[in-house]
Amino acid sequence: MSQRVIDTQENERSRISRDLHDHVGQVLTALRSRIVILRQKKVTNLDTELDALDKLVAEAYQDVHDIVGELSSNELLRFGLQRSLESTDFHQMLKAVNIKYHTHIKGQMSEIPEQVQLAIYRIAQELLSNAAKHSQSADCHLNLHVQDRNKEPLVELKIQDDGIGLKVDGRTTGHGIQNIQDRVQALGGILTFESVKKGTSITILIPI
Repeated sequence: MSQRVIDTQENERSRISRDLHDHVGQVLTALRSRIVILRQKKVTNLDTELDALDKLVAEAYQDVHDIVGELSSNELLRFGLQRSLESTDFHQMLKAVNIKYHTHIKGQMSEIPEQVQLAIYRIAQELLSNAAKHSQSADCHLNLHVQDRNKEPLVELKIQDDGIGLKVDGRTTGHGIQNIQDRVQALGGILTFESVKKGTSITILIPI
């Protein structure tokens, strides 16, 4: 049942991604084209208003572009798990709030099943977004290792920051921890959550 929920969520994400791109994106492009036409008519008393409107539409288009990128797993399919986790998108997201992003990835990513790779990518998105929004940290480290433990192949994902920490209680569900826990359990994995005054550390082990 948990796996069906995850599959449904991914299908819905793909549908929303297509709709945003095909419909909202086209509308915003048409609006910008109309603004160009109006400006060419030399209605000077509207220049300020048109410039402001053009800026708002451009910002809205960028927002849609960012949402499409977040919802879609195209980057993962195109570049693979390691390059996706090392991508400039994560660096820029954290840099915007003065957090340095560090990645430490070891092992053969090809040994990780596609389903698990997608789960790791989604979990990393959620946790890094949480770090950007809430941690107030200076550094955030993502560690991903493929390893054998007791002769069983495992993938270990650990994300750690040096920020203010989160309280380990029911309120952590507001930061998406419960959703991550559900996803990990559906894959037979284990999540360990530790938060102290000097930061937050989340470790996930998933059999492969």
